[in-house]
Amino acid sequence: MEGDYPAWEYRTDSALRPQVEKVYEELFHKKPVFSTIHAGLECGLLSEKIPDLDCVSFGPDNFDIHTPKEHLSNFFYRKSMGFPCCISAAGKRMIRLDKFLADSGVGTRTDVKKRIREGRITVNDAVAKKPDLKVDPEQDQILFDHRPVIYEKYSYYLFHKPAGCVTARCDRLNRTVMDFFPESMRKEFAPVGRLDKDTEGFLLITNDGELTHRLLSPAYHVKKRILYR
Repeated sequence: MEGDYPAWEYRTDSALRPQVEKVYEELFHKKPVFSTIHAGLECGLLSEKIPDLDCVSFGPDNFDIHTPKEHLSNFFYRKSMGFPCCISAAGKRMIRLDKFLADSGVGTRTDVKKRIREGRITVNDAVAKKPDLKVDPEQDQILFDHRPVIYEKYSYYLFHKPAGCVTARCDRLNRTVMDFFPESMRKEFAPVGRLDKDTEGFLLITNDGELTHRLLSPAYHVKKRILYR
């Protein structure tokens, strides 16, 4: 049929895939999950034009695809370490499953509990039954719809603040910058610095308290420059 896109055929003799697996294990101390999904359009097009092309595809997780709730695991901009949306959970151990999933961008606490009831979450190859199950982000393998969920101890968002909202975590009279983020994030995240209510511009939003202190405390002498347009 005219207009069809070429398939990205699975290569059993791929020399690149074992190398990717090795690097992944060195970074995250567990084996990656290789699976066939409805994606890879670009790889199929390139493979058709370049004979013997060996390639892999990776990136952020997509949730609720082709629905009004579609979103990525790396909401806004998320600091990464080598792979998109992947940050190690050093020092963070044994937390509730629903908190783990909410903090990892799978959805709100309500969304997460629904997905657990639907049997879409597995922990170490077993279907999770309870949202209060304690998990170890460093050791347990947690999958959502058969795809790994990576926990992030700290997250960093570059947020474009519109005019008309205040730079605060909460305010009785005005909309705040945190109102643009999911409710599950508003207790732990905060803006670094401030912009006036009628000013628009970029703000750093994070749950990294140490970084916030280092950027704002006069003791560290961090130079600041304001750019006007």
